[in-house]
Amino acid sequence: MDGSLALSIGNKMITKDFKKDFDIITTMTEPFSFTRYADGEHAVMVGKDIVGYDWRMTENNVKATKEINDGVEILRTVNPERNFIGVSCPCCDEPKHTFFKVKFADFFAANRITYSNLFVNSNYDSAEKWFKDMIIKRPIFLINGKKKEDSTFNFIFKNSILFPSNILEANISSLEDQALTQARKSKRTYFLVALGPYSEIIIPKMVKENYDNFYIDVGSLVDPYIHGNTRDYHNNNSQFRSRVCNGV
Repeated sequence: MDGSLALSIGNKMITKDFKKDFDIITTMTEPFSFTRYADGEHAVMVGKDIVGYDWRMTENNVKATKEINDGVEILRTVNPERNFIGVSCPCCDEPKHTFFKVKFADFFAANRITYSNLFVNSNYDSAEKWFKDMIIKRPIFLINGKKKEDSTFNFIFKNSILFPSNILEANISSLEDQALTQARKSKRTYFLVALGPYSEIIIPKMVKENYDNFYIDVGSLVDPYIHGNTRDYHNNNSQFRSRVCNGV
């Protein structure tokens, strides 16, 4: 697929409708990347202290701040028509939405922006089914955590590059090299990434290494199989399971 055709398809497909965009992102047949930016990514971008699940960002971590912003520039310049971005929606976090609308003004103008919450809230049931269906595509996982002894999803750990906890501050150069090597030698392979804000550092690097793969930040979608339920929408009776995000 040449760049002009990919761009026209991208402009036609991304609708900013919460349900439709989920279907679009999960059924794309040509290699692409999907990175997602919300409160954690914002904190890293501006160098603000924040604690997430199994990771933290401190204001003196200038390396992470530089790398996540450098990653945005990679997405702007390396096959940009194939790089889609999810950002905070005004219904969930209006201040972050306003920040990202400026930060990613060119992506908004090019119609390559959708929801950072695309895999959660009222889309969670569909996302979980899609995630399980991905098994047949033999994806490679980039995750942090340790194998649960009672895990029924051992396939995740058989095809994983396991990163340590507190990833933004750990020495992970050898693991990063392993991920980039795997990206370089792969072709039309799915890479499912769940590494907190570091996902938005490593995915652009893999895009730069080889854009002929599918790089998707799946975030907490993978948590129940590794860490257990970590978010409200993992629970069937959560009010978030009916929330339809809008206005991105």
